[in-house]
Amino acid sequence: MTWLAFKTLLKKAGVWCRSNWQLLLGVGLGVAVLLIFRKGVPDFSRLYRDIVDRRQEELDKVEEAYQEQIRLQEEATQRAFEAMRQVEADYRSRSEELDNRRRKQVQKELDSVKDDPVALARKLAELTGATYVPREDR
Repeated sequence: MTWLAFKTLLKKAGVWCRSNWQLLLGVGLGVAVLLIFRKGVPDFSRLYRDIVDRRQEELDKVEEAYQEQIRLQEEATQRAFEAMRQVEADYRSRSEELDNRRRKQVQKELDSVKDDPVALARKLAELTGATYVPREDR
């Protein structure tokens, strides 16, 4: 290659550089940033271990939250059963009180009409909800 050919090549390269200076500036800045901020060769095995460790931590947290939720559900079930037992016991005691009160009331009513069989039959029908059918004399 002669000096004249080399000089022509340099002129053409200069014209191209002047027309495409933005491209050259962008490539130059990119290379400079890469050179300034490079840290060396990345360690992919360490990166993989970090990812696996983080995933395991997340799985452990999810499992812990799941176990906590199960525990809370079991506690709520136990509280519901205990409340149901208390309600049933309260109902039984109130029911017995009402039965005793009702028995006393019925006994009092029956004692008041025990001498009259027709009135007694009417009162029993009234208290029990049965229908009173008068007896026909024959």
